[in-house]
Amino acid sequence: MLHTAIADILRGQESVRRATAHIEWQADPATPGRTAYRITGATRDVVQNAISARMEAAERLDGNSEFTHPERIIDGWLSLGYVLLPQPVAA
Repeated sequence: MLHTAIADILRGQESVRRATAHIEWQADPATPGRTAYRITGATRDVVQNAISARMEAAERLDGNSEFTHPERIIDGWLSLGYVLLPQPVAA
């Protein structure tokens, strides 16, 4: 019974890991409003969905974004890119 419960928990954790993108970002100190991204995930679809969400948000805010197509790496998929959002003008 305990072994079955542990196996169920581990399967659930693996499902979450495979369905979740890992996103790292860093603001560019030289360009206000520009943020660089490194998106990784277990599947191409997970990475593509994370890219699409950021590109859609940038478009809605009249910004610009650019990402590489997801590329296969040793243990998953990777995309690099940036989002550039317009900055408010001081009055």
